[in-house]
Amino acid sequence: MSPTEREGRTMNVLLERMWGNAVAALDQSRRARIVDLLLVLGVVGLAVAASRIAGEWRGVPRAEVVIDLSPKALPRYTLFSLSRGLFAYALSLSFTLVYGYWAAKDRVAERLLVPLLDILQSIPILGFMPGLVLAMTVMIVSLDQLLWRPAVVWAQRFRVEDSTQTVATSRWSSGRVRSAW
Repeated sequence: MSPTEREGRTMNVLLERMWGNAVAALDQSRRARIVDLLLVLGVVGLAVAASRIAGEWRGVPRAEVVIDLSPKALPRYTLFSLSRGLFAYALSLSFTLVYGYWAAKDRVAERLLVPLLDILQSIPILGFMPGLVLAMTVMIVSLDQLLWRPAVVWAQRFRVEDSTQTVATSRWSSGRVRSAW
């Protein structure tokens, strides 16, 4: 047996110890199947999508964004929304794994991190606070401008003067009632 055959056999034994029966996936004698083609197409599609997203990041900031309303732009906007969601998910997952690992492995950190996380999870409204403040400001300004100010102007325009300072008005019915008595 030649030294190269011996090294190849040693490598096969090593791979079998490490991966067990999964080394069949590394066998070069497999024929390409439709699943392989779909997998390659999926990887190429992910690479193209990543390059398009990266191209948007390198773009020049524009003061005015033009939104394309044609149906052919829908997949592109869907890709951007999906990428933002997946990025947020990956960020959340990585935070969870690091935070959980740290709390599980360090007793001192566990005493601090677990109650801190409980407190922070019980106040999710802080995440919505900027939108809430904006909505309340719009509502208050709208109520003030559209309801209260017109009501005050109307009341001032058609207000009734205090009767002690003005001459009493005479009504035709009050004169007849007084004369009847």
